[in-house]
Amino acid sequence: MRKLIPHVLTILVSLLLFGVSQIFAHPGVTSTTLPSAFTYQGQLLDGDQPANGTYSLTFRLYDALVTGTQIGNTVVVNEVTVTHGIFTVQLDFGTGAFAGPRYLEIEVGNTLLSPRQPITPAPTALYAASTPWTGLIGIPEGLADGDNDTTYTAGIGLALENTTFRAQGSPYAQVITVATSGGDFTSIQAAIDSITDAGATKPYLIFIAPGIYTEHVILKPYITLEGSGEEATVIRWTGGDQYFLSGNASVTLTGSAHATVRSMTIESDGTGKTYSIASYNPSTATTTFQDVMIKAAGGTENYGIYNNYGLIKMNNVQVHVSGGTSINRGINLSGNFHLDNITITVTGAGSSTNQGISISGAGSIMNLTATVTGGNRSTAIHNEAIQSTPTLMNVIASASGATTDNYGMFNFAAKPKLINGILTATGGTNSYGVFSTFMSEPTLTNVTATATGGTKNYGIYTLGTSTATSTATISTSVFTGSTNSAYQSGSIVKITQSQLNGPLSTGLTCFGNYNANLAAVTCP
Repeated sequence: MRKLIPHVLTILVSLLLFGVSQIFAHPGVTSTTLPSAFTYQGQLLDGDQPANGTYSLTFRLYDALVTGTQIGNTVVVNEVTVTHGIFTVQLDFGTGAFAGPRYLEIEVGNTLLSPRQPITPAPTALYAASTPWTGLIGIPEGLADGDNDTTYTAGIGLALENTTFRAQGSPYAQVITVATSGGDFTSIQAAIDSITDAGATKPYLIFIAPGIYTEHVILKPYITLEGSGEEATVIRWTGGDQYFLSGNASVTLTGSAHATVRSMTIESDGTGKTYSIASYNPSTATTTFQDVMIKAAGGTENYGIYNNYGLIKMNNVQVHVSGGTSINRGINLSGNFHLDNITITVTGAGSSTNQGISISGAGSIMNLTATVTGGNRSTAIHNEAIQSTPTLMNVIASASGATTDNYGMFNFAAKPKLINGILTATGGTNSYGVFSTFMSEPTLTNVTATATGGTKNYGIYTLGTSTATSTATISTSVFTGSTNSAYQSGSIVKITQSQLNGPLSTGLTCFGNYNANLAAVTCP
């Protein structure tokens, strides 16, 4: 019966067990790269007597005393000389073999010896595991004093707490960023589509960094789009041939319930297309626009904002529409609205109809400036249908350059109230400061309406029939027209405390009126 008594004489294996590969943890020893081989010495007995002779030995390394997993390769050493039972061999199970407790299994010839022999650390390795700083050599410059002298500084967007870096601040709840690079999304619509739980108690803000975003945007309820300024953030789309009441394909931005759009420019370029619509507000939408510039151009029909019987609120909004061959309309208001500080510019020499703002709904409009030029017919403010009951205050509206008719304000079956307004119509075949027909009932207070440069010029023109009478009520205003400062046919027109500059038609009801020379004017 053969027995083996092993002895571990190597420092190298012990160093590997403790993971030291570059530095001997002993003063005066030069660092070097450690080999993976080690020397193993054992004693072999044949029965109870020390063995003598030549033997073939097989070695295997395991991570457990019994069963376990073999580590590295099987090492076979032939013709091992055993003298007085003692033998010495070189074993190599590969780099990293001693990353934990290890047990050596030995086979002599075809005889497997038992039990496996534990590989234990040598004293030098134990020293290396707890070597003091002063016991190391080759220390890099700056670390020789044993202190951590490194200074850390948090960069932009980072904060440093002791030795831990973190992102500056915490992400805001329900806030998403869109940027051409570096944001949560590079697409505005992708950011909107990512929101699935917005509501009255959980609204979302999508912040849009500076840049031009060429895409078609459809808002969702309770979402606010905030750009970086009118000159900085631009949403642009190309218009289309789909009728805008049938779908969104021709629209740059479509509104939604309880949605807000602010601090950006919204553009539609309809070159070669039928429709160019910068923004469309459906009947279910309640959209607010604040500090926004709207542009639409190039299509056969161009619309800045089209509100289709929804609720729309606008504050500090500029609208520019041009270039259509059929219709150019700055703002279309059907439904309910509240507008303040609005500037509209509409131009189009080749269009049949140019309109600054077209109203067939109820609401208030304050501080409006509308300038419309060119086309066959040019209208600054257009009120149409019995639903048109707006209250307008502090208005400057002008229409000029149309080949046929220019209207400061046009009313068809509408009941607008205008307080503090300056209306101007210039050029064309006919120019009208205020034109009303078919059961219209305008109320004008402190309004200046001037018509010049046309073949016929009317300060205010009111037309009706015996079955569809129009009624105009005017006070403290000024009307100027070379053809008629005030004209009526089949209508009721009441004018009080106003300046009338130009001829008057018959059938007017007047009280306390005067001309430019402050002479009393009596209606015929």
